[in-house]
Amino acid sequence: MKIHVLFFFILTSIVCMADWHSDILDKTQEKPVFLHNDRPWNYTLIMGIWGRGGGRGKGGGIFNLCTELRDEFPELPYRNTIAMSWNPGHLENEDPFGTPATMRHISDLYSRIPGSERYKDYPIKDLENRGKKPVYVALIGHSYGGRSVVILSNHLERKANYVATIDPVFGASGDIDGITFGLGIKPKGEVIHNWYQRNAIEFVDHCTGPPIQIPGGISLGQALKGEGVINYKRKFQRGANGEARYMNCPSLIGEDYKAPLYTYHTIIDEDDLIWHKITKQVKEGISLAHTTLVKKTFRATIGRFPMDKKEIEWGYEIASAKGMKALREELVQKFGNLAIQIEYNRYGAIPDDKYGEYKEWLSVHGIDFVGNEIKKRLQNPPSNIVIKNRTAGSSLGVINTSGKMHASESIHLGPNVHIASRKQITFDSKNIILEGVVVERDSKISNGKVMMSAKKTIKLQHGTVIKAAFKGLIKQ
Repeated sequence: MKIHVLFFFILTSIVCMADWHSDILDKTQEKPVFLHNDRPWNYTLIMGIWGRGGGRGKGGGIFNLCTELRDEFPELPYRNTIAMSWNPGHLENEDPFGTPATMRHISDLYSRIPGSERYKDYPIKDLENRGKKPVYVALIGHSYGGRSVVILSNHLERKANYVATIDPVFGASGDIDGITFGLGIKPKGEVIHNWYQRNAIEFVDHCTGPPIQIPGGISLGQALKGEGVINYKRKFQRGANGEARYMNCPSLIGEDYKAPLYTYHTIIDEDDLIWHKITKQVKEGISLAHTTLVKKTFRATIGRFPMDKKEIEWGYEIASAKGMKALREELVQKFGNLAIQIEYNRYGAIPDDKYGEYKEWLSVHGIDFVGNEIKKRLQNPPSNIVIKNRTAGSSLGVINTSGKMHASESIHLGPNVHIASRKQITFDSKNIILEGVVVERDSKISNGKVMMSAKKTIKLQHGTVIKAAFKGLIKQ
């Protein structure tokens, strides 16, 4: 029995395979501009800035931390982890009244991005507009390097993903400079951690304790103010797991005893617990930034976010090994037909011979471009619409949307089409054929005027099933 169904139709919602997507993207749903072609690691930047006297011998905590971070992330190009002075040059580095070399820091940071050059004319906005926007940026600084990081974080075109300062010093006048500085400039970043101590500048006699604090806090770190800043005041040295460190001290009247090791300005940048927390935060931040880029690339290329963690891992593996351009090409190869079909349905048609052309557009411009082009070409409704086997890798197509669809002659659903529950679809065509279609409960198919309801299942042509609570107009 061949059934023709008379309805009114133009589809306004897209066909989806699932509603899952990460909460990570809830705050930023915009599609990425396709400027990143290389691996996400090539757009990942870590900059460590040391202060006066840092970076030479054992005292160079920031230099050593950057070395540790290079070992931690072997996928990250060596040159993308930058360790440098707050004011390069021996005399400049030692000058307590000097000014941080912010322009040099900017130039060294952005010159690591593929295709960039070493600019001197404040190039950040121009660089990012030319596709040199980093995927992840971490800024880490100690002492005067902490001051440099705070300034640098205010000069980036976008917020740094992570800002970490260790006992930051803002000038030779100590706390007075810090207060004055803090009134005008505060660190900017998605995550901001600040570790500081008030014990001493140089070595402390751990058995007798730290000396009386120098008035004004000369070269002592301090708490930072600003949105999102988390301050950690440290008194003692800690191991990577947070355990206190001790030394044996002689006693004048009895057995030796153990005293905790105090931290101080010139040693706090070597603290194992601080290194551990910074490394952990950078690792989590890089993973989040890279994964978010993969998800946004899914959405922009094929019109949906990844279905599940398995798809995320598949996309991330391709992006990390071959680059973002390769990921877009793989997405188009694997899901391009479905993505194009979704866009056709939004504007009331099923593709004919345009797959090849539209798939090329997908890999270069993304789904929005394809949709706009289809819309331009479909000012007049198509004669016939056919929907069958809708989902990739499945024998059953799914219409998980409500909306309208219009064709001048006929609309043919099936075989293997599944209309999800609680959907309302309106058709406009001379004929509708349902072949092997399942309509779930509480869904409605109508011509906009008359509806039919059924409390029990109704079977139509070739296995079409309309379950309880279906409403629609059916004519033979």
